[in-house]
Amino acid sequence: MVTAWFYADSDADPREPHQYEPNREVSLDELARLGVLHWTFDPDTELDKVNELAAQRKYVSRDEVNIARDTLPNYDEKLKTFFTEHIHDDEEIRYILAGSGYFDVRDEQDRWVRINTKKGDMIILPAGSYHRFILDTNNYLKAMRLFKEDPKWTPINRSEETDKHERRVEYLEALKKAAAPAAAAVGKRASPESDAADAAPAETADLPAAKKLKDEAAAPAAGAADAQSEPATATAAE
Repeated sequence: MVTAWFYADSDADPREPHQYEPNREVSLDELARLGVLHWTFDPDTELDKVNELAAQRKYVSRDEVNIARDTLPNYDEKLKTFFTEHIHDDEEIRYILAGSGYFDVRDEQDRWVRINTKKGDMIILPAGSYHRFILDTNNYLKAMRLFKEDPKWTPINRSEETDKHERRVEYLEALKKAAAPAAAAVGKRASPESDAADAAPAETADLPAAKKLKDEAAAPAAGAADAQSEPATATAAE
């Protein structure tokens, strides 16, 4: 399963983990909020599940890439290209068949989130998201690349123009829409009115029984009258 953390900038080799001390982990839920999808399928026994997912998402073609000095032509140049920040018009899909490596993605605050992938991990980076890739210190990764009939994989390196790119704008809008319900819920919980409303149901639920016992002890007739009355419900407060 993938793991992720905020990337600590330094002069260290980019193939190193680049973790803060202590590590600032990023949850799988947070990755999902950024539009990053992921699964884990055993390449030795679960390729049928990869095929099912490919059919669901209409990926009709695939190939494999071996990223190692002795298998990838123009190795050093390709790694520089992979590690240059860019976007794509289409989502990027990688299924790790062997080895390991890092995918870095930007969050909406422009912070790098480093995603550690290894054998069995499948990852999808959304169109319009700034990202890059680098091997880790094992210096090897074999991946299946899945794509639709007419993939648009040409990397569009970051610039002022890419900030206005149609896919980038759509991606940021999707993040805002996803964040709005959560922000509204937080605001509701933080407000004094919502605190009072949240507290009201518990108090109201306790009052009829307590009042009934008290009134029955003091005046049976009054207690009977109270017992017949309807207690306030929690619906209005909620």
